[in-house]
Amino acid sequence: MLHSKFSLHIDVENAEVSLYANTEFGFSIHTFDVEITNGHIRLSIPDPKKFKLLAQVLQTSQKNLMEYITNEFKNEYSWQN
Repeated sequence: MLHSKFSLHIDVENAEVSLYANTEFGFSIHTFDVEITNGHIRLSIPDPKKFKLLAQVLQTSQKNLMEYITNEFKNEYSWQN
């Protein structure tokens, strides 16, 4: 995964993550809700087809991208709580 192609904005208070992607197709922003249930953190993907395409454009797998975003949220969440 090429980190220079995107950055994350993590909003723990509103339980969401925004991914800012700068790719050969232009600049785009993708926002995902995060569900926190009994300490378990799960990323909500509203459009799986768009998420799959986003992962492809970022040259990674959907699983790796989801894990990366979720882990970054977990780190910020644990730091703030």
